[in-house]
Amino acid sequence: MKSKHLNRLLPLWGIVSALLAILLTIGCEVNILPTDDDLTSDPELEERFTAYTTFELVPADIYEQALAAGTTGSFEINIPLSDGQTWVAEVHQGNMLAEGFKAIENGPGGETEREVDIIALEGVIKETGAAVRFVVSRSLFGGAVVENDQIWYIDPITKHTKDRLEPTGQCVLYREQDVMEKKVTEFDHGYIQDAHHETYPDSPAPGTEERAANCWKLELRAHGDYEYYANKCGSNYNLAVYAIALNFGQAEAKFNAINLDFSILSIDVFTSTSNTLYYPTATDIMTLWQQTQYMWNANTANRDLVILFTGKNTTYLGYPSSFISYTASVCKSPSNAYAVLKTGLGSNLQVNTLARVIGVALGAGVTTSGIMSSPVPSGVASFSSTSINQMNWHLWFNNGCLHQGACW
Repeated sequence: MKSKHLNRLLPLWGIVSALLAILLTIGCEVNILPTDDDLTSDPELEERFTAYTTFELVPADIYEQALAAGTTGSFEINIPLSDGQTWVAEVHQGNMLAEGFKAIENGPGGETEREVDIIALEGVIKETGAAVRFVVSRSLFGGAVVENDQIWYIDPITKHTKDRLEPTGQCVLYREQDVMEKKVTEFDHGYIQDAHHETYPDSPAPGTEERAANCWKLELRAHGDYEYYANKCGSNYNLAVYAIALNFGQAEAKFNAINLDFSILSIDVFTSTSNTLYYPTATDIMTLWQQTQYMWNANTANRDLVILFTGKNTTYLGYPSSFISYTASVCKSPSNAYAVLKTGLGSNLQVNTLARVIGVALGAGVTTSGIMSSPVPSGVASFSSTSINQMNWHLWFNNGCLHQGACW
């Protein structure tokens, strides 16, 4: 186990509300950290985090425990910390991956449904009661622990092997506030808005308190283009699917304030541009959005929002641009309920940008603070009270496509 400033990071572990949160950043190359060595070097991590610790575990063992527990049982995961301390997470299979979830490879031979060994887990840290959300496969483990608006991340670490990214069995643990701030240079366009967009009052929507015991379920589908697969995920299909699921898992924690859960219906990844269905050919982000809209409007598969994860160097009006989303499209304008997100932005910035494109689709506008401020925050960020009210008002008037259920 390696660590930096652990006495500052992890003092009084059981007293301070400890948060173990998972890596859910959108780019494989960023939060699933690549390294040319068998073990991650401290200098590399020190360029990303002001404080962190690394540890080893066996994802395959956790995956097998999850299979053995089934959909009704629970089991414990021990997360080793510094100074011999351990977090004990009691977890069970979660519902972030919807029943009937599909992973689809769009290769040169066409569309193929693939068996992908991914299980979503949820539960609590027994010592503190902090909520956890993990995503595990036979070779990767990551997740998010959230308590009192604080977040810890666990990111799997990968290495380059013959032009591919492969797991190392190591993870890095760090606090949200220990991610190095990144200077944002992306052009913050990001919005398509029609002339009939309502301006909601900056006050709580009716009935929001009553929904505390139940949550809205947002059904999501995702596509990863070829550049995402090849350039950001080292041509590793399983890693590409895993990273998207993990990114959704982390971003979901940002929506606790509006009682919204994610339900991922499918993740499609293009492993070839020669596939007859390959549509995301543009680098202009508006054109990519239009290509996504055209493709999916011809598809009758149920969904509330579709997001294209791209590995291209996207632009808008000739300037670098990292995302685009249609304002207040969920339920209200389903033929426009699409977003495009550039991957590889870096740690918190990636998570915050994913949360932002979903927030835009739920009616949140630009604010002076929080996730909806411009540019997108690269450090610790949550939705401001104004954004929360805007999203709640949107859901109050435009919830016909959503269903409700017990919060996960």
